[in-house]
Amino acid sequence: MTRDEYLSWAKQRAFEYVDRGDLVGALSSMCSDLQKYPGSDLRHHLGLLLGVELFMFSRDPEPAEVRRWIDGFN
Repeated sequence: MTRDEYLSWAKQRAFEYVDRGDLVGALSSMCSDLQKYPGSDLRHHLGLLLGVELFMFSRDPEPAEVRRWIDGFN
């Protein structure tokens, strides 16, 4: 699976969590999936840190915020 295919797959999985209202699950899914892609910049993507900060510093992120975060990975 190419990097782009993998990233698309990871985003889709995370969006499924958002659709169910599980925003923490969406963050966890995205972080976990990107950490598993071998030999890639995805494992150390700055977006992972930003996602953790989104949950740490936002009292209650909105689903739209989490969707933007997920969609922002490239």
